[in-house]
Amino acid sequence: PAVGVVTIDNAHTETRLNAIASWRSSGKLKLDAQVGHVDVRFATISLRDFNGPTWRVAATWEPTGKLRLNLAGLQDVQLFESDATSYVVVRSLGLSPIYAVTSKFAAQGDFKVEKREYRGDPGFVLTGAPARQDDIRLARVSLRYSPIQSVELSVSYEAGDRRSNEPLNDFEYRSWLGAVKASF
Repeated sequence: PAVGVVTIDNAHTETRLNAIASWRSSGKLKLDAQVGHVDVRFATISLRDFNGPTWRVAATWEPTGKLRLNLAGLQDVQLFESDATSYVVVRSLGLSPIYAVTSKFAAQGDFKVEKREYRGDPGFVLTGAPARQDDIRLARVSLRYSPIQSVELSVSYEAGDRRSNEPLNDFEYRSWLGAVKASF
């Protein structure tokens, strides 16, 4: 038998119940919503369980045939296993404008802020530190070009950062991405 070692069983069940609605008020505005409840139960340690609300809401507004604005927010739960965490409660808000310059060329922006609260500490590791919380921001600009219907070329630039109350978890990044997509 091992001395001073605790084995943690990560077996769990996750049950979700959601109500989903979609409504188009006119040809220019569409609203989507999801309201739900999630219940996460771990097989051996009830301190790691989560029971609470989840939601997603999105609005898409197309004031012209060339411009579309998407606004979306959510609260959800994602499993995340570490010594001091079982799950993360995620809250985010994002805005994505898209402008079709021509039928073949489009520009898009994506802006998102997110708060992550790491929860479900079973208490095995006594650090004395508060539960981890991260604030994440990102901004992306993309250009897409479709020379023919089955081919899309894209390039994007993204910048973001994460600020955490836990040491060594802060970072900033910048990235470029190019892609070629062909449909058959």
